[in-house]
Amino acid sequence: MKSNTFYSGLGPAGYASTSWPSPAAGSTYSVFTSTSNYEHYYWVGTVPGQYYTISCSVKQASAGSNVFWSQGWEQSGNNFAESFGAQQGLNTSSYTVFSTTWKATSTSSYYLMGQIGWQGGNKTVSGNVFHINSVQITTGPGLVNQGVLCAGPMDIQGTCRVSSSLHAMNTYSTSDRSKKDAIEDLPLAECQHMLANVSARKFVRTDYGEDPTKRERKIGFIADEIAQYQMPYASNLVEGQSPDQSVAYDRIACILWQVVKNQEDRIKALEAQPAKKSRSSKT
Repeated sequence: MKSNTFYSGLGPAGYASTSWPSPAAGSTYSVFTSTSNYEHYYWVGTVPGQYYTISCSVKQASAGSNVFWSQGWEQSGNNFAESFGAQQGLNTSSYTVFSTTWKATSTSSYYLMGQIGWQGGNKTVSGNVFHINSVQITTGPGLVNQGVLCAGPMDIQGTCRVSSSLHAMNTYSTSDRSKKDAIEDLPLAECQHMLANVSARKFVRTDYGEDPTKRERKIGFIADEIAQYQMPYASNLVEGQSPDQSVAYDRIACILWQVVKNQEDRIKALEAQPAKKSRSSKT
């Protein structure tokens, strides 16, 4: 489905701060962040359940460390913002495209750029200066309406959200010992507890509009059930909050591995026992 572009231009549409002048002729749009808690915001009418993306090209205007560009969305009870720094490609010599995608839950929203009052952690602060251009606000199931061919390595320095199927020859997760500390075996009893209390399910997806009266079903797990019975220290089995929790299906193998390993040890122990001779009955 073709995406819908709300806005596309040199700088943002609408200006909520005097530090954001109207775009002048040229290829750049300079932004000096002020002391406002909300540097720039603009209202957008949204459709609940639909995904929206704000993207723009950003260049850091002057040298400095720990500088971050912030952008995001604000909606009652559904705020979301991201910050982009040097690790994500922000630099003083070239423009880097940053995109932030978010799911609307009501009909009234604001997109935000620059300082964002409620954002925590690394973020845009007073005095940061940026050049920006190519600002776009888009929406639709097909946020990109053309195929993209990448003939070489592609690094994604952040969360990658895929709203449909993801196909790959292989997938790998960074798991080198040098990147880990406090390494311990996963306790067998905790794995057995999860296995005993969490069941694999079949279901239809209401967010995909699937018909529960049809025969077709998807199979998988219920994130809420895994969250209820997972180890209290587990931080990478379930992500997010209800009603948008997600399951890391690949990590489920770690639970099964410990249980199966124990079963294998027990089977080998039984097989190693000498066979008992059967008594022949006397006639």
